[in-house]
Amino acid sequence: MKLPIALLRPPQRPPLWAAQLALALSCLPILLAACGQSTLPRTARSATVSGTPGNSPVAFVYTWFSSTGTAGLVGPSAHGGSAVWRVEVGHANWAPIIVGDTVYACVVGHGYAGQNIVAVRVATGQLKWRTTLPADNFNYVINADTTAVVVDAGDNGLYALNPQNGAIRWHLPLFVERNPLIYAGVVYALVDAQRFSLPSLNAYRASDGKLLWSVPHPQGAHNGRIELNSSAIVENVSTVGPAAFSLRDGRLLWTGEGGFIVAATNAAVFIEDQNYHLDALSAQDGSSLWQTSISAGYDSIDYDVAPVANNVLYVTGSSGGIAAVRTRDGTVLWQHTNMNAEAVIVVNGVAYVYTSVPPYDSGGCGLGACTDQVVALNAATGALLWQKSVPDGQMLAEPVASDEVRGQ
Repeated sequence: MKLPIALLRPPQRPPLWAAQLALALSCLPILLAACGQSTLPRTARSATVSGTPGNSPVAFVYTWFSSTGTAGLVGPSAHGGSAVWRVEVGHANWAPIIVGDTVYACVVGHGYAGQNIVAVRVATGQLKWRTTLPADNFNYVINADTTAVVVDAGDNGLYALNPQNGAIRWHLPLFVERNPLIYAGVVYALVDAQRFSLPSLNAYRASDGKLLWSVPHPQGAHNGRIELNSSAIVENVSTVGPAAFSLRDGRLLWTGEGGFIVAATNAAVFIEDQNYHLDALSAQDGSSLWQTSISAGYDSIDYDVAPVANNVLYVTGSSGGIAAVRTRDGTVLWQHTNMNAEAVIVVNGVAYVYTSVPPYDSGGCGLGACTDQVVALNAATGALLWQKSVPDGQMLAEPVASDEVRGQ
């Protein structure tokens, strides 16, 4: 997984995504010129893909919002990015989650009278169910696995839904500091009972919401980010550094040097250190494994996943580039700089990069000034497979990490 959705930005809720102007610009020369250190090759060996039967299997999903106000999800072809299906379910204001053959998204309709959690089949775009939750003034955040769909509904509390039919399984009237995570039937969240007090780290049973354990936040800081591997919760405390807690009882296992968490597996915790470089710490004791000169791109991966696939970590850089780093020793396998990469996911050997490309000599991306694109790269070599303009696009849906990925 994909690793579960991760939050890095210091205390603030993300704004609603603004609708972008539909611009039909051809940006191939611009993108190739901007790749800096390693220009994308003009040809590349095809990557293995799978999906729906026929010539256009769906490999990934992204959200769209048009100038007319219609919005929803798009399932593109793995062989060129053309839309295989498009479903108008509402404006997704947070990156959707993909678990198995289902994509879950929080969407809002006209007037923002309510916020809906929807489930859509990845292969066909068929709407499986829709559940309406109370409206709020911030973007609902979701996470999911095969046991439950968890929703951080802001002032309206924490919800858990049945992934089969969307029925509300339980609701707790509490305020969650950061996005809740779920693993092996347990929900983990930083909870602030009084709002603006010292949060606690809580574990709830996904089936019925029963509190399993609760521990005070050890450093008393707000807005920490948490990540999961199979043995520990790794929490980012911006003023101190990461700390690991037992999934079974919340017992503190170790604390590490200062830095912002980028990703975590059973073997390592990857952080952006105080010098803005990508480092790896041992998941067992927090000791340093390796350091690189690669920028981890704290700002550019704010709300997006830093995926791990085949023992390779894919990170976007602070300058908008992307790098593939071997998790074992920090070796940079390939890198493209100045690519305006906003997010990356890896599916079936392909790295799909969401980019915003400015017009020639524009000086940057103002409101509506850039053309959004999805660029498909060979995940092993970084070679260009194809790229597709998505003028109404917004975000990539993020596949949830499997246990196999967590073990890397």
